[in-house]
Amino acid sequence: MLGIPVVFVEQAQTLGTAGDLMLGDLSQYICADYGNVDEASSIHLKFDYGQTTFRFIYYFDGQPRWRSTLTQVAGDELSPFVTVETRS
Repeated sequence: MLGIPVVFVEQAQTLGTAGDLMLGDLSQYICADYGNVDEASSIHLKFDYGQTTFRFIYYFDGQPRWRSTLTQVAGDELSPFVTVETRS
């Protein structure tokens, strides 16, 4: 999209509603990593079938660096994340 990378995510809103299309500067997003991957296995869940079950848990969180929009002297608002309004 005009040289900007396009990323499709399943968490986006329904097509035509607010939030279905966003323009975001991901360098302004803080990520938190909560340690290593917790892994476990069990032979008991599918014992009758002779299968082993594996589970992996990884904690990850994030939020924008900016707490609110930046209002310029002229009244314009700036933000690293912009969504398109509802349209038909």
